[in-house]
Amino acid sequence: MELVGRAWRTFAGVAIQLFWGGGMFLLTAIAYIVRDWVDLQLATSVYATSLLCLYWLIPESPRWLLTQGRILEAKEVLEKVAEANGKTLPAGAVEAMGKAEKEEEESPKNDGLLTVCSYPVLAFRAIVLFVNWFVVVMVYYGLTLNVGSLGGNIYLNFFLSGAVETLANIVTIYALPRMGRKKFHCFSMLLGGVANVSFLIPVLVGGSNTTWVGIVLSNIGKFGATGGFSTIYVFTAELFPTNLRNSVVGTSSMVARIGGIISPYIADLGDLVGGKFGTSLPYVVFGLSGLVAGLLALLLPETLNQKLPETIQDAVHFGKSRASDADNKSMAKKHSVNADTEISSSEIVSVINGNGHMNQAFVLEKF
Repeated sequence: MELVGRAWRTFAGVAIQLFWGGGMFLLTAIAYIVRDWVDLQLATSVYATSLLCLYWLIPESPRWLLTQGRILEAKEVLEKVAEANGKTLPAGAVEAMGKAEKEEEESPKNDGLLTVCSYPVLAFRAIVLFVNWFVVVMVYYGLTLNVGSLGGNIYLNFFLSGAVETLANIVTIYALPRMGRKKFHCFSMLLGGVANVSFLIPVLVGGSNTTWVGIVLSNIGKFGATGGFSTIYVFTAELFPTNLRNSVVGTSSMVARIGGIISPYIADLGDLVGGKFGTSLPYVVFGLSGLVAGLLALLLPETLNQKLPETIQDAVHFGKSRASDADNKSMAKKHSVNADTEISSSEIVSVINGNGHMNQAFVLEKF
């Protein structure tokens, strides 16, 4: 996401999830052929060694390089991007941006999670995001791992789960630029929550053949969880500045894995409780958790069509309708090289990806 302009942020952040769905389809086929779990584990793992070659193929983030003062490396990356897009990187633009970053006194280079805790606004947003990451991963993996208890053919159920996930990611790509991150994430979590809680209805009052109802509700829940999963990646990355982005996203992912660890135990609650209520209990837990997380997400600011924050102060004031004159001057200084030019790493990336126009004589399109 740090390599593309504003117009492509949503696509870059969500489209990669389509390959996750493709992996589920491939896993279904391999699992159908390779029935022994040890052989299946080997068959789906050994290929990963080939991914090591990506280290030499994927460029470093120019935004991050600039915040670290590695100007020449950032310039080299941006020149390659500009050349690939048929653009020309303005002479001195990267050096000027590097100088502006160096003059920033508000953000030390080695900011981490402790820095987030020292700003109440950022700490609150981080906590809300941690809760949402925890819940969305818990629900996602819980529903995925629970396909075996839905009845019917487990291979068909898993294939349908992958199809629903692919559809959810396609919908997410089109919905995020229209609904915004906050609204769509909230909608996805509430949809999944309601669908999972509704699992009580066929279990408690349904007849003997309610398998198909459970499968439908489970897949609706999976649709919501997938939409929330895809959105939360984009949402989190856009709420925090460049020098904190990796720390916050990484910590969020770590918290999310705790939800992934807990999810199979919640899925097994039905075996412990037993009876009709026991069958629906895991879905009720997933559903209520999704409802709480979705409502909490409404407390976060919207990031749609907003410039990525590049300093801590940018992030602190992000989403506020009014900033003080002093803050405005500080931000203006950050983006100004001289009286006639405003340059930021966001704008440079935006321009060389074809989302704006740049020269050394006028104000650039904000990214």
